[in-house]
Amino acid sequence: MNEDTDDTSLDEAIALYKRHAREAPEAMVDTRILRIALNSNRQRRAMRQLPWLIAAAASVMVWLGIAQPFAAHHPTSPGHVETHPPGYLEGSSRAYLLGMDVSPPTSDVAAYLRHPSYTSP
Repeated sequence: MNEDTDDTSLDEAIALYKRHAREAPEAMVDTRILRIALNSNRQRRAMRQLPWLIAAAASVMVWLGIAQPFAAHHPTSPGHVETHPPGYLEGSSRAYLLGMDVSPPTSDVAAYLRHPSYTSP
């Protein structure tokens, strides 16, 4: 300890400390301290997430640059819409004919309706 201090000044300091040590801060001070701590925590969290957000935005931009999903649509001329590419109609007709049911009739009514004397006038 310091030799210059006497016992009375030390007793006064202890008495002052004991008197002020029991004081509680006002509720407004606690609210401000908590608000400052929360803001600081939010800023720190945002700074930690910022590189991930930048990386995600960059990958989306790269995907848009490569895939180009929003390419401009050029309208077709009316004459081109009505024409079919070569072989299209032959292929669709062949597919239609191959898909037809050519099995013999299974009921007596169907056999009667398909009889030549009934179909010809």
